[in-house]
Amino acid sequence: MHDFMATLSFSLIPLCTAVVFSIITPPFGATLSLRNEILLGIALPPAGSAIIAGAVFAGIPSESTLLLYCITATALFLLMIALPLSAGTKRVSMRRRELILAGIFCFGNTLTMLFMSISPQAEAHFKYLLQGELLAVNTIEFIITVIIVAVVFIAGWKFRGVVYAYALDEEGLFIKEKSYRLITIMYRAVATLIITGGIILIGPLLTTSLLIVPAFLCERHCRGLDLFIGMVIIIGCIGTMAGFFLSLLVDLPPAPLIISMVIAAGFFARFLPNRKKP
Repeated sequence: MHDFMATLSFSLIPLCTAVVFSIITPPFGATLSLRNEILLGIALPPAGSAIIAGAVFAGIPSESTLLLYCITATALFLLMIALPLSAGTKRVSMRRRELILAGIFCFGNTLTMLFMSISPQAEAHFKYLLQGELLAVNTIEFIITVIIVAVVFIAGWKFRGVVYAYALDEEGLFIKEKSYRLITIMYRAVATLIITGGIILIGPLLTTSLLIVPAFLCERHCRGLDLFIGMVIIIGCIGTMAGFFLSLLVDLPPAPLIISMVIAAGFFARFLPNRKKP
């Protein structure tokens, strides 16, 4: 028991960081699901990993978390601007967008593996992260993460009506709302903030899973959007805490166990009463 408490004390900041991302990542994944853009949650983390690996290969120290964050977030934001995302005009077919995002997923993973194979620095930076080990996060990085997540979460809740409209009726929002372009830019900016932070601090696999799994498991089993958002947050938090504590007990990498517990929590939530639509 003493050894467990000592390990928990050492892992407290990584645990809290993972919990913070379990609060903000699933709701954003829910909006991706409602917008039929869930492939973004699959394609962007590998793309961000490739950017980080390329930056480390180019000579940027892997310890320069803030610099890597800025480079990756900027590159992902520009990538999202260039992507033919759905818009009010619907000029780009869903099939073409899916093909492009699938190509980004393959290309990102390929580049990450390539940089790791030719750069000892890139391999050292990604080896344990890709295996599911959460990087040790220092106190300053944790505080910055909490502040950013709190601002995004409060703003998203306060303006949830606009968020829901953007997710469900983009064409109507495009017609009615004069600030549609600003809303689109903010949406893409939030996406890059969340996904970049997740890639760097909790890893691309766990980031992708928190984006996809909770929304996938409970989208059709919740009445109303507020309940849907609340359920994905609860599933993400419970799964993250349970998986992290289990990893400390059995001495295994946290990410695979967190994902397993998120799946278990999501399946349990499907059988709760008064969740299913009539």
